[in-house]
Amino acid sequence: MARWNVWLVIVIVGMMSVAVMAQTTPRDYALSTPQVTYNDNNSIATVTVDITNNGGDATADTDITIIQDGIGRVLQTLTLPPQPADASVTIEFEIMLADFETGDIFFAIEAGIDQFELAGSPIARDNRALVRVTVPANAQPVTTTDTPTATDDTSEFDFVIPGVNIGIRILDDGIQVNQDVYPLQDILIGVGVVAVGLFFLWFITLILRLLFRRPPSFGTWQPPYAFNTYHDPNSTLGRRQGWQTHAQNGTIFDACTPNNVVAIKRLTDTENNPISEWDIKAIRTVQYDMYGRISRTEVIMPSKVLKKLNKVKKRSKKYDNPTLRKKIMPIAKDLSKLARKPINKKSTMLPIAMDMRFEGTHGEVRIMFELYQCQQGAWHLIDQWEPEMAVIGHKIVENYTYTLNGQLPGETYKEFQKRLVEDMAWILSGMFYKHQQPDIPEQDMVPPDTLTGMAPITEDNMRPVDGDEDTDKHRAV
Repeated sequence: MARWNVWLVIVIVGMMSVAVMAQTTPRDYALSTPQVTYNDNNSIATVTVDITNNGGDATADTDITIIQDGIGRVLQTLTLPPQPADASVTIEFEIMLADFETGDIFFAIEAGIDQFELAGSPIARDNRALVRVTVPANAQPVTTTDTPTATDDTSEFDFVIPGVNIGIRILDDGIQVNQDVYPLQDILIGVGVVAVGLFFLWFITLILRLLFRRPPSFGTWQPPYAFNTYHDPNSTLGRRQGWQTHAQNGTIFDACTPNNVVAIKRLTDTENNPISEWDIKAIRTVQYDMYGRISRTEVIMPSKVLKKLNKVKKRSKKYDNPTLRKKIMPIAKDLSKLARKPINKKSTMLPIAMDMRFEGTHGEVRIMFELYQCQQGAWHLIDQWEPEMAVIGHKIVENYTYTLNGQLPGETYKEFQKRLVEDMAWILSGMFYKHQQPDIPEQDMVPPDTLTGMAPITEDNMRPVDGDEDTDKHRAV
């Protein structure tokens, strides 16, 4: 709760700071004493005056005029762009002397007398200056006249953005973009407003994500095949139904000892392709000990990992086994990294259960149970059957459970990390390998020593524990 209060105070202080910074003082243009110079042939008099902004930043253009005093004749009018606070600009007027009678003539220069600095108001007193120009008797007329402009050079920029013809100049107190000058204070205010806006946008997005994004879940699973029908245990149907509870996945991990019997379940499509039409909906890893699963070590893999794995599954028919293993390896690294996060180094020796949830459409997928027996040093298929289905609806949900060794004696933690990735890669790629006859296995189909002989989690050797039940108080480390 205190954390949110701190954030609320920061936001309020930031908004108040922006509001205070936005309160600027009005501009206040002031004219210096004009200076007059004459050219060599006494044909042109140049009047120079400095205009300084003694107030706040200007926000609009204003007019600069030179008027013949006494008769009110306007000689020239220039436009002064908005000037930032404390900025000064030099303005020059050229007066053709031959247009006036010989003698002294007075001119008035006015700048910034408008709706911001009203004529006759105290703030506009220094917006008008008088200048005396002496017209000689031999004043010569000129045939060409250049339009006077402000002397501040806006034609040279530090760099120009090509294509859009935008020139940018870095000033000491701001940035000039083409002919527009943006004071540093305005830039800081703009950056502050944008930063506050982005913060609120991020905050609202975070709230919406928390409200509408559901965390990944694994859910409970009920076998889609019937367990309620009771058959004679000595009959073929009864024996098959009993073996179904021992089939945890589609791979034989047991060591081949004489007459040893192992049951597996294979998930295929109607053409016997492994996992072809099944979608992988969830993956969960959790450590377990003699008392059950340790819920604090449970990790439900995010959807991005599932998408990568399903993408490889769809293309697995086009890959040979080495290529498939190469595609699976990055996914196995992600799974291993996520699975190890809640595991502390003191409990790394505990085995890890990896559950995988599959979903298929009725009529497009098959569940095949197979019973193997070790004879003459090889596994031989002795029975094969499809279960009696008890599906309500058009979706079939199945589950695989694999067991992986924790850190083995004499194995360093880094070796354990590397080996866990290899074991997961072997399990995942093995699901997509084309089915091989167990008496002639490929090299890649032979389980590594770290997976061989692991006792599967069954009702006979493991107390079932729901995912929400915390068994930390029972864990053995």
